[in-house]
Amino acid sequence: MEEESPLLESPSWLAPVMVANFLIGLFWIVVFYVSQTQYPVPGIGAWNMIIGFTFIGVGFSLATKWRQLPLFKGHSQHSPSLREHSLIHEQTKFRPAHPRCR
Repeated sequence: MEEESPLLESPSWLAPVMVANFLIGLFWIVVFYVSQTQYPVPGIGAWNMIIGFTFIGVGFSLATKWRQLPLFKGHSQHSPSLREHSLIHEQTKFRPAHPRCR
């Protein structure tokens, strides 16, 4: 029985949500500094920084899940798989020419 290959491409919602989290976090921190620590949520002070960095952290955690298919699927310039790599390695092993060196 053949196993199914793992998902090669991430879901379509992942990249926009990742970028949105980065931008919301950046915007949150910029507003906090520009408003002289009064906004985006008044009254919680430096916790606004924690909220901004939390959005950025969520963006980074989503970035680790992002995968993209190769542009040239099936193209001859692909990286060899582990099996192809070991076969190439076996074929190109160094063999001394002189019998005493073997």
